[in-house]
Amino acid sequence: METIRLVARSAARDLLRLVRALKARGLGLDALDVHEREALQECNRELATVLSVREGDNLDWASLEHAVAASRARLVSTRSAILERMGKRRAEILEAMLAVQVAEEDLQVEPPHEKEELDRVRARAARRLAYLDRSEAMRRRVEARAVDIEGSAEELVAGLPARWLRSIAKAVGRPRLRDPRAVARWIATPSVLAHLSSGLRPAEKRALARILAEGGRAHARALEEEFGDSTEDGFYWDREPPTSVLGRLRARGLCVIGRASLDGRRRSRPRVVVVPRDLREVLLRELAGVADEVPTVTVPDDVVEDVMTQDEDDPESAEAQAMLFDRAQPELASFAAGASLSLSSPGGTGSAALVYYVERLWAMYEAAHPERVPRLRHRDIEAARRASEQEFAVIEGMNERLLARRVGTLISSQPHLYAFLASVLEEEDLPLSEADKAVVFHACDTAIRAFDRALLSC
Repeated sequence: METIRLVARSAARDLLRLVRALKARGLGLDALDVHEREALQECNRELATVLSVREGDNLDWASLEHAVAASRARLVSTRSAILERMGKRRAEILEAMLAVQVAEEDLQVEPPHEKEELDRVRARAARRLAYLDRSEAMRRRVEARAVDIEGSAEELVAGLPARWLRSIAKAVGRPRLRDPRAVARWIATPSVLAHLSSGLRPAEKRALARILAEGGRAHARALEEEFGDSTEDGFYWDREPPTSVLGRLRARGLCVIGRASLDGRRRSRPRVVVVPRDLREVLLRELAGVADEVPTVTVPDDVVEDVMTQDEDDPESAEAQAMLFDRAQPELASFAAGASLSLSSPGGTGSAALVYYVERLWAMYEAAHPERVPRLRHRDIEAARRASEQEFAVIEGMNERLLARRVGTLISSQPHLYAFLASVLEEEDLPLSEADKAVVFHACDTAIRAFDRALLSC
């Protein structure tokens, strides 16, 4: 139950920050699209109901967990749509969100007077999850269609669903265009292509450069392994724009996904990503040099030292950093709080140490990569947690020589962060058992893996 409440509280904070930030910039709920406004109101009702649940209530906790997951998914997609629509004001709204303070009393709600309200929340959550499943199934069906790997923008864009065309037209600055050929012609204009490519994020530029380097078509699976798949992008792009790297490229008409043979074998038709033939030459010029850029995520030694010494004698600054961490990385903060429950004495010094070290790792990444560190999502953290567990399962039982080699490989990407962890966990005055130290290390290792993967993909 505690984990469900932590996730619900994190989502509720996000909702309050968004609404208050919009209000602070003169944008009330009435200024939002009707679908966006209704989605936020629905999230508010569902989260308030979940937060009102008490320990002794006889409820289906699995259903409540689904309800929270559905509310968070709706909030994330709605917030992305709102920020995408803000255009030049996006940075202004994001800055206002970071400045918003959410007090504990803001999250207090009265217990429900009727059991029916919880039933309604579960029913809405079930409908939302069914909607998401249906949306994903429809997206996969589109991606299963045959695609011409040498098709032009007009030929490839014309075959896309109407909802995707509306999303593309909006993304390229022509929301009223409905004719697929007119949308394709606009995208193919050199000045428009230059504008679109300049506005891409680093990972999007690298992904697009990779496709172009392979002749304008590449295996989707290989790209997804490096840049992340399109899971949760869904089908209804006009309502909820895609958020994955490949999804954002597709939502700008710069590539499509379908099935085709790349090696001439008719029986082999894998999923491929294709850049329209008539866009390749201009995009190659615009992205010249991007493919050769080698992104680095290593946190330098001096940054680790600076972060650990800056707040030693300033408790107020340390508290401010902790609050900023909770605002900037609510899902990671929830993960750390949940991980602390696995300690032998949850809620004690060990719990505070675990949360503190995860927060310090975030501060180190922020100092080393200013304005580049993305907010970690639940799926990012879960993927990193599973990878960490698998790594330590493999290490367990290795002989000494193989173990040293494996550990060397493990810490090679972030030697200074792992050295920092080793030093603090070996301190004599840290009141933790060896088992509890392993829990702290696993939580911190998960955070490092998640940040590294996110930085390489953003």
